[in-house]
Amino acid sequence: MNFIQHLITYYKGERFEALLLTLFGLLMMGVAAAMWQHIDRNVIVKGLLYPIAFLALFTFCAGSFGVYNNNQRIAELPKQYTMNANEVVKKEVARFQGPSGVNTWWMP
Repeated sequence: MNFIQHLITYYKGERFEALLLTLFGLLMMGVAAAMWQHIDRNVIVKGLLYPIAFLALFTFCAGSFGVYNNNQRIAELPKQYTMNANEVVKKEVARFQGPSGVNTWWMP
């Protein structure tokens, strides 16, 4: 398996993760809707509605953007790789290992 195949496999995994996040957002929207219907019955439901609704909206939007963004990458990267493989490799290495790359986001 060459570099571009590994990269496509990675982005398919990221897309799947984003899809799960989107589905979680939809599930939480359902929970928020159910909470809205029963808001008068319990003070805790009233207090949790807004955080749950925010979580639902945030995860749905972030997941949807992740699905869209990774679909774009999966479609464009093979074309870019055939035109200039070295440039694609440099961009991806910088994206992951650069000063503000993906690998710097994790706790040491």
